[in-house]
Amino acid sequence: MSEQETGNLFHWVDKHDKNRGWFLGPSSFIEIPWLQSENVEVKWNVKKRGWKHTQPQKHAKRTITILISGKVEIYFPSLDKKNVLSKQGDFSFHDSETMHITTVLEDCTTITIRY
Repeated sequence: MSEQETGNLFHWVDKHDKNRGWFLGPSSFIEIPWLQSENVEVKWNVKKRGWKHTQPQKHAKRTITILISGKVEIYFPSLDKKNVLSKQGDFSFHDSETMHITTVLEDCTTITIRY
């Protein structure tokens, strides 16, 4: 069976806001079968300047965040290291054990991939 689909992530994320931007991932929170994957999760993330995690975050998978527009700081408390993503295409990677805090320095759009 062949399938093809097209769309716009800004509109898709608005329509499926309960997914918090995640559009590819486990069937437990992605309802559309062709967007379900147990091995990889992908998020279209649009945030306003000043948004910040209130607590350090840690995830069960490796994570890469890629900047599309804006400016984002990702701080790793245990490493005392800050990655500032400021140019389109800048990215930050961390493994599943590394705690991080994200702060939006300018309105931004990112793609986050967990695998």
